[in-house]
Amino acid sequence: MSSQLHSLLKASGSLDKLRSAVQASSSNFKEDEGFWKMSTDKAGNGTAIIRFLPAPPPETIPFATFFRHAFNGPNGWYIELSRTTLGENDPVGEFNTRLWNTKVDTVQDQVRKQARKLTYVSNIYVVSDKGNPTNEGKVFLFRYGKKIFEKIQKAITPEFAEDFPFDPFHLLEGANFRLRQKKQAGFPNYDDSVFEAPSKLLKGDETALTTVVAQLRSLTEFVLPDAFKSYEELKKKLDRVMGFDTAVHMSAGSAGVTVDSVRSGGSSGAAGASGTFEPEPPRPTSARAWVPPVVATLDDESDEDARLAKFEED
Repeated sequence: MSSQLHSLLKASGSLDKLRSAVQASSSNFKEDEGFWKMSTDKAGNGTAIIRFLPAPPPETIPFATFFRHAFNGPNGWYIELSRTTLGENDPVGEFNTRLWNTKVDTVQDQVRKQARKLTYVSNIYVVSDKGNPTNEGKVFLFRYGKKIFEKIQKAITPEFAEDFPFDPFHLLEGANFRLRQKKQAGFPNYDDSVFEAPSKLLKGDETALTTVVAQLRSLTEFVLPDAFKSYEELKKKLDRVMGFDTAVHMSAGSAGVTVDSVRSGGSSGAAGASGTFEPEPPRPTSARAWVPPVVATLDDESDEDARLAKFEED
């Protein structure tokens, strides 16, 4: 038995440690190759069977987590990691605070669409992918949201006493996950996804498992500060997307919110995540009324996936 495989099997099995990690999850993510995506039909529906995997030794937490903003502004898309993941101030969070403080319903709706979203990254083994069979039998990174993470939580800590708890990330005592995506109201929904009964991956074949372990990607790279753009870089991107550095020609809408009113949350700024006051953003070069861009209302479950899918289409 390989040393890595032996280390994984020896280290796995502590549900208490996994529960603590699930409860305290907050880290980071860096866009990269090697991620698996659901294959869907023309209607936006799809199904696949995947297996969540542990992180490679000596890492003990089988997932990385991060906050990200993904929204469409007057001058294009803003899709960036949020520095609040690192416990620091983020320009979008500060801007959202000022918008929220206008107390205008339409503006507060826009803040909800621009809010940070929590996302998870894990290693997975693709058991079945009929939409792309070449993925089967391979290890990938997988990005997922809170609804799928909730299913992981319920596997670890079942809602009902008669249900047996198990570690979904365990090589030999985990379970296949039937990932089912249905398009509802124009956006992906994963409510029908379920774990099968626990079973041994690849029937416990040591040679096959050693091959799987060799393909595991480290998750520590996704929690490093250098995976994030600097505050200044993010501020520059936000200014461009929202039109703060160029004249934006937009007609006034029913919101009646002008640039000055957005900036008037207090001459010294609005309280950020840390409770301190932050500088206001640059004044737009256009004196026209600023109207929050129209973005379709998305539910919490599929919000980020839908926005990223739209971004990839554009």
